[in-house]
Amino acid sequence: MMKDNVIYFPDVWQESMEELYEKMTLEELKKIAQIHEIAGLYKFRKSKQIAVIIDCILSHQYMWDFFLCASDEETDLFEQMMEDDQDMEEDDSELKQLMRYFCRGGYILQNDQGKLMIPEEVKSAYRRLNTPEFQQAHKEYNTAYNYCCGLTALYGLASLREITRLYNAYEKKDMAPEEMLFDIFLPSLKRSRAITYTDDMLVEGILLHEEGLADSILKVRKSYDPYIPTKEEVYDLSHGIEDPLMIFGMYLMEYMRFSVQTAMGVTELVAGMLKIGADPEDVFELLKREDVAFISEEQADEFAGELVELWMNLRLYTLYGHTPLEMEKGAF
Repeated sequence: MMKDNVIYFPDVWQESMEELYEKMTLEELKKIAQIHEIAGLYKFRKSKQIAVIIDCILSHQYMWDFFLCASDEETDLFEQMMEDDQDMEEDDSELKQLMRYFCRGGYILQNDQGKLMIPEEVKSAYRRLNTPEFQQAHKEYNTAYNYCCGLTALYGLASLREITRLYNAYEKKDMAPEEMLFDIFLPSLKRSRAITYTDDMLVEGILLHEEGLADSILKVRKSYDPYIPTKEEVYDLSHGIEDPLMIFGMYLMEYMRFSVQTAMGVTELVAGMLKIGADPEDVFELLKREDVAFISEEQADEFAGELVELWMNLRLYTLYGHTPLEMEKGAF
């Protein structure tokens, strides 16, 4: 087959980055530009916009700023795709979800067959970027960002001061709260907005959906000292790993015969309610009305017991990261 007077084979030929961008709408190009904070494109025609965007996002500084905020897991998968995007275990829909950060940034694109791919121009630019200096900066950034996510997941609301204090203690650093905000957290917003910054605190986004909820939690937990997690717990919390939730989810799948997706949804709902101070009995009654059908009274009683067990061992926002079991024992 011929393309621009060049003979190529369909399984080998790869469209250029510019050709792939040409197939995008102006709105799609605008979103990529917004993520990278590229301004003033509205005055250019499409071909010029494409040229400016590609020139910017392949530059060293833009790539450094963007790839620095990628998680270790995302970076590993990106590098795996670079080596052989034909040999990925995930299907395209799953891969797009896992790599949505790079897709939104314009570094992973779809070809005419709907298959995700990394253009050769991106591969070459990334190889130049991925020096030992960048790898060290990426490692240090993600370590600090884990403290932002981990302590916010633990407390619901975490001050920059307490985040920075624990980071400095465990990592033997001397970072100021302002650096944690401007150098670590704010750059992460291009990747995720699940956490919000307000009044010198990082706040789980869900706590801002109901007016007064965040203030209520702060008021309730005033009489407690914060639970101080270990370094390993910070990492687990930043990656959504909480043993009580995993145990409850497994119970839903193995004994209640929930699908994986349903079990995850119910577990997330239950955890969210319990962490903000809901009583297990009220959660149980809500689930009976809305989501969960029991085949017998015995099964309902067993479920209620599992729910109470989860609540007893779950680290609650209202208890400043402690569990009800720890409070019962006076551990706080």
